[in-house]
Amino acid sequence: MRLLLIRSQLTRISFRSFSSRAVGILDECYTKWERRVPLCPSHVAELVKSGVKVVVEPSKSRIFPDVDYAKVGAQLSNDLSPCDVILGVKQPDQSKLLAKKTYMFFSHVIKGQTENKQLLDKVLDLNISLFDYECIKQPSVQKKAPRLVAFGKFAGIAGMINTFQGLGQKLLSHGISTPFLACPPSHMHTDLAAAKRTIKHMGHRIVKGGLDALDLPLVFVFTGTGNVSKGAQEIFRLLPHKMVDVAELPALWQQKGPHKQLYGCVATDADMVKLVDPSTRTGAFNVSHYREQPHEYASTFHETVAPYTSVLVNGIYWDQRYPRLLTKAQLQDLHAGREEDVRRPVLMVSDISCDVNGSVEFLERSTSIDRPYFDYDPTQGVRDQIQRSGVTMMGVDILPSELPMEASSFFGDRLLPVVKELLAHQGTTFKPSAELKKIGIEISDAPPGLEGLPSYLFDACIAAGGALCPSYEYIAGLMQQRLREGGEGPS
Repeated sequence: MRLLLIRSQLTRISFRSFSSRAVGILDECYTKWERRVPLCPSHVAELVKSGVKVVVEPSKSRIFPDVDYAKVGAQLSNDLSPCDVILGVKQPDQSKLLAKKTYMFFSHVIKGQTENKQLLDKVLDLNISLFDYECIKQPSVQKKAPRLVAFGKFAGIAGMINTFQGLGQKLLSHGISTPFLACPPSHMHTDLAAAKRTIKHMGHRIVKGGLDALDLPLVFVFTGTGNVSKGAQEIFRLLPHKMVDVAELPALWQQKGPHKQLYGCVATDADMVKLVDPSTRTGAFNVSHYREQPHEYASTFHETVAPYTSVLVNGIYWDQRYPRLLTKAQLQDLHAGREEDVRRPVLMVSDISCDVNGSVEFLERSTSIDRPYFDYDPTQGVRDQIQRSGVTMMGVDILPSELPMEASSFFGDRLLPVVKELLAHQGTTFKPSAELKKIGIEISDAPPGLEGLPSYLFDACIAAGGALCPSYEYIAGLMQQRLREGGEGPS
């Protein structure tokens, strides 16, 4: 595997003009469960109507059958060579990558993930222009700009649905049967509407005494304020519940049952970290300062929130610059002396962000749709079976694929104007400003030398011309560092 080549002198990138105006859609190969699509047949119909040729690789596994694409004018073919813009969801089959094409997919390289180094090497070898959905963001002066094209909401929705089954199994290991056991995982529902009906029925059983055997409150703590957390909360709020502040948690934790509702709490950055040296700053907690100088902060989550948490639903962004939310040592302290007591804190962690050994250090591995849970015991390590002691972990890394129809429709609505803009840059007759205003952004001028490419697209280009783009040159060094350390980095 050759080393990633960086051309630090790369300051201007020219993108080849498209003459064919053709878009390709890949057959997903990441896992058997990946049934999502970047564009639905309805989106393809709009492109075809505008004069764009769309070529779709045949697939028996995607949520929309081939015939639905053919009916709206797409060509079904395994040959995507006529296409200049090729769209996928997850990482494609490297052996099928085509040279000098423009690809858009989730590459999972921007955190230095070494498992995808070979893919990135191949992209550079083939002189591919790679745009990563994760980097397509709303133009903003803020350091953490909101993403424009994302599945995050559906990761939260599917993850929350799956959490209930895992919690039901954990409580059953303590000899306590609850309505949670009757909630199937997301992919076992015909659609999201069916899943919501199941959740609401579960709520009726809770009101009628379904949790009476528990002499403790069930407290769900949500971290993060983005789409992942909002999606999880959307499902949680379908159940009888009361939202409380972090300051209310100690008193709530002491309340005896029976409880006819669940309790929810959204923990913000201010609730979870503090300055290592408080004398360096005065005044209220400053989120911007924390984002810019995370090394000046330490986690307080294990002291202020975790002791009163039954289920942690984690939706925060994390990389190695930030303090961990919860470490293995902190979990061991929280469980010390009450390893098999159902009243111990942190019975379950639903790590929707799915950063392996990341913000939640004891997420030792990602999990799969068919095997979504494992137990982590502070003294025994990872166990495949859910047992009385330890914490039940869920870290499925493709949660939105459990609701493929709704997730693809949501994603495609946001991707379509971006694809149109990329085609417009290559000489088509689309009007990008009007299209992009639909999803809340304005066109801004690209940096000099980019032939009018909007800055939000330029900033999402990982590689072009056989080199990493200037904003992503750090990836090569980060991957090399992780390889020396023998780790894969966050997922």
